[in-house]
Amino acid sequence: MGNIFHILGSATVFEFLSTITIVVGVGILIYWLIRNKGFSLVEFSPARVNKMRLHTPLMQLFIWIILIMLSGSLIRLRFEEPLSVQGQLAMSIAMLAVELGMIFSILVIAFMNFHGRFDGFGLNFRTLGKDIGWGAVNYVAAIPIIAVSMLIVIGLGKIFISADFELAKHESLELLTQIHVGFQIVVIFSAALVVPVFEELLFRGLIQTALRTHLQSPWLAIVLTSMVFVVMHGIWQHWLPLMALSVCMGYAYEKSGSILRSICIHVIFNSVSIAGVLLGAN
Repeated sequence: MGNIFHILGSATVFEFLSTITIVVGVGILIYWLIRNKGFSLVEFSPARVNKMRLHTPLMQLFIWIILIMLSGSLIRLRFEEPLSVQGQLAMSIAMLAVELGMIFSILVIAFMNFHGRFDGFGLNFRTLGKDIGWGAVNYVAAIPIIAVSMLIVIGLGKIFISADFELAKHESLELLTQIHVGFQIVVIFSAALVVPVFEELLFRGLIQTALRTHLQSPWLAIVLTSMVFVVMHGIWQHWLPLMALSVCMGYAYEKSGSILRSICIHVIFNSVSIAGVLLGAN
């Protein structure tokens, strides 16, 4: 378990809270599986009526990739490799600008293509309080699965790569420990809020919805979307834990019909990861 806490944050209080979260999460999972027949209930959740074609979300994904590549190339032309702290910060700001633009584009698509406009998309702020509460419950339930997946990756890494193998930290989280507090605000705002909003609107809101519409299977849509989600996150060591998180967020969206719920789970996950890094650095 020490390796898990090293990734999440090494502070003693954080380790204690992480342990409690895992124990509570196991209890929630057991209750969910026994009492609510969790795996089958999502099959009966209503589909989101829309007139979106399958290529629409794929085009948004393609545009995002192109913008990231272009902005990354421009920054690397300006700053020498390996990127300095200033270069990494410039990269974070560029990504922030790209993601804010993509959020606007996705909201336009949702407004134009979903029956009921934003409500049909699952973007109804009247349910925000409920979504925050249930998002926290879903997050806690996902933590034991994420923790086990991390242990699996670490164990396999120690066997096949090196006895000193550890999970790599995300570049943005590493940056938090190296920059001025004013710059930290930019990185935290991006990682804790903008990234979760953008990624959930794109992956769950557009891609998962389009796949469910065309495949007529919520679980197949959740799994396929999660596969795309983890591959887009680059660091292969994180793929299995992110797969567990992504499936949880996809399930929450299908079960509740609210994109705000999966956004809340994502915000909580990223915020806890950031808190762990900052606590561990102190």
